[in-house]
Amino acid sequence: MIKKIILHNFQKHKDLCIDFTDGINSIIGKTDKGKSSIIRALQWVCFNYDKDHNLRRTIGEPPVVTDSTWVQLYIDDNIVERGVSNSKNWYKLNDVVFTSFNRSVPKEIENIIKMDSINIQEQFEPPFLIGSSGGEVSKFINSIAGLEKMDTLIQTVNDDIKQCNREIASNDASLEAINSALVNFTSFENLEADIALLDNLYQKEVNAISTIENTSTFIKFAEDNEAKENLYKDVPTLIQNIFLLEQFVNSIKEKEDNRILLSQIIEDSEKEASFDIEELLVSVKELESCIKTFEEVSQKLINMSNFVKEIYLNNDKLKKINEELTLFNQELAKVKVCPLCGSSLGDTHE
Repeated sequence: MIKKIILHNFQKHKDLCIDFTDGINSIIGKTDKGKSSIIRALQWVCFNYDKDHNLRRTIGEPPVVTDSTWVQLYIDDNIVERGVSNSKNWYKLNDVVFTSFNRSVPKEIENIIKMDSINIQEQFEPPFLIGSSGGEVSKFINSIAGLEKMDTLIQTVNDDIKQCNREIASNDASLEAINSALVNFTSFENLEADIALLDNLYQKEVNAISTIENTSTFIKFAEDNEAKENLYKDVPTLIQNIFLLEQFVNSIKEKEDNRILLSQIIEDSEKEASFDIEELLVSVKELESCIKTFEEVSQKLINMSNFVKEIYLNNDKLKKINEELTLFNQELAKVKVCPLCGSSLGDTHE
């Protein structure tokens, strides 16, 4: 509730203070004494409205505008002030000053005043809504009740419903077309299981090919070397020869021991020897040649033993590969489709 209004240098009023009471308050005075100025002061504070932009009081002849003009409203426990001077323009709420508000009213002050233009009626205006047209009255009531927003909302909802119905109809048509197209694919119900089986077979084939590639070097080596293949067939004989070679090696070792002993004897009795040293040296060289032959035979024996072991290992691998290829061919015969080219398997398929 507005309890008091104070005008300072506002139009005809230098300093005016009016205290309001509860109920109806009347302002009575002669013509052109500033009654309407009080209404304009209220509009200026409540709505930042200055219709004629001539609110500041003038003095003397020629007229001189006063330095500053302000109006204060005492509303409940708050003081709202609107003022203007040569250097600034302001609103003030108690001790808080507002200077940036353009043509609007600061929100904090609006929340205190809580008034609208319909709360103030100027002189000579017709009674409220009586002089307005039916359309103006309806528009005003709609704005108060928010009916315009409701109409807009209803229109928006109706538009959304129409759009949804159009989309539903379009989706139904698409769904019907899809269902019609799916009829042509009923024969592919087990396609996923067949594809999974083919993938499994293809993976097995890849694994088998990888295993074959890993052993291809050995297979080529065995095919190109008949002597080693015969050696593989005659393993028992080879083992017997190895045994004989070992006996030969032992014999060479004995000769080596004798050579060492002989060398020692020659060294100890070189000056006293009554036999031909040159002939003995020839015998020693022959013995060294035998030792060299022994070392070469020993290395060949080691290489031959490793090769026999490799033959046994690769024989086991070949057996395992043959078993996997047999299983793969059995699975492939069930599907009857080549996993590489996708064509049907037949008697002439390569």
